[in-house]
Amino acid sequence: MARLSGAANYIEQSYSALAANPTGVGTGFDIIVANFSLLDECIEDLVVALGQAARTGGKLIIQTVHPLNTDGEYRTGWRTERFASFGSEEWTPMPWFFRTIGNWISVFGEMWCLERIEEPCMDGGSFPVSLIMTASKKPASPRD
Repeated sequence: MARLSGAANYIEQSYSALAANPTGVGTGFDIIVANFSLLDECIEDLVVALGQAARTGGKLIIQTVHPLNTDGEYRTGWRTERFASFGSEEWTPMPWFFRTIGNWISVFGEMWCLERIEEPCMDGGSFPVSLIMTASKKPASPRD
């Protein structure tokens, strides 16, 4: 639908293809958004690739499930989502890689500067449902 509106340029590409050729999608992006989509264990190369496609000062916004809003131990590792809270419909269980807040922060690496963390609650509740992290691309260091 975004493409049909004709308001901007939209690119669709797999994460592995983007990591292999970061500037193949272009460069100078102002904002890059990953909305509940970084579910794999190895995303550091992808985050670096996104930095190569972004302009200096460009933003990377990642929204994910809040680590305190999941069952199990508070420990980075693989989990299985069974979609039990989605009601009686049958859902296929899906593996996903759980990250602690500290692990998420480390994903930004040397290329990004984490600026803000938001923890919205649903319907005025007291427990966060998601984690929204906004980072900006750092200027290249003189040694690069």
